[in-house]
Amino acid sequence: MLVLKINNSQNGVNYQLVDSATSSAVGGTVSGNGGEISMLTQNINSATTYTLNASDPVTGCYNNDMASIVVSPSPLPTELANNADSRTCLVAGNNWVVFTAPGTNRAIASIHPNNQYLGWVTFSEFINGNTQNVQAYGTDPVNQPQFATAVLGRNWVVDPEFQPSSDVQVRLYFDNADFNATQISANNNANPNDDLSSLSSLVMTKYTGPNEDNSFANNCFTGGLTTLHLQSGSGNAQAIYTSFNAQGRFANFQIPTFSELWLHGNNEIEDSPLPIVLSEFKANCGKDGVDITWSTSSEVDNKYFVIKYSDNAYDWS
Repeated sequence: MLVLKINNSQNGVNYQLVDSATSSAVGGTVSGNGGEISMLTQNINSATTYTLNASDPVTGCYNNDMASIVVSPSPLPTELANNADSRTCLVAGNNWVVFTAPGTNRAIASIHPNNQYLGWVTFSEFINGNTQNVQAYGTDPVNQPQFATAVLGRNWVVDPEFQPSSDVQVRLYFDNADFNATQISANNNANPNDDLSSLSSLVMTKYTGPNEDNSFANNCFTGGLTTLHLQSGSGNAQAIYTSFNAQGRFANFQIPTFSELWLHGNNEIEDSPLPIVLSEFKANCGKDGVDITWSTSSEVDNKYFVIKYSDNAYDWS
């Protein structure tokens, strides 16, 4: 979907965008205001020709095919984004919108807005090596290494014009080397809960707050909100785009809002022996301590929940 602009519209004249191949109107008429007006195309998958019609509702005069323009979609992705690649796209409708770095085939991410209008959305990607170990808030990496989590060396920041009112889908791209490096780091560090056995072990941590950037360390005690999200699918990127290089991988997530996104492992969720399926777990640094909320997608013969805490992962209260 693209925005076509008329710089010098005429007052009182109605403008209509038309798909030349089908001669069908695209959207409604837009009234001229003497200045710039905008018109939206459909979601397009191939080069599409549009014409512009104009009519005066007072005199009945009209001018069909007064302008013609060919709109081409961005090229299909073939490789991963570079550090600091960023793209702003108009996101609306009920199809996937692919963010590629401007003028390239490098894939940053994709959004499916689930028939919502999100306006202009900026998606940026940052690379911090193949992996990095992130220390939990308020813990000592030397004396409490069990609270380090290995996260993928790529993270993403999303800035929409309008936040969604219900869940949207997001697809993040990485490669096999990214995953393997994170898997080795996670399985070798002192934290047993971030181990990765397969792509399906990946989960997303989403931070919303004042420091939405390419650093996880500055999210601590900001008054922001950090939430955990399970994936809705993952696999080889060639299964979606045959043009993608063979090492490309992807993971899909459903999230309620956009902000700063990180991928890591969580085998407690994947291999949980509990009679529940945990769909969301939130821990937020509140004024009087840690505020914890969670939700489940299913429960079987479950009676209650117990919250325990520990500063060493061995002794619990």
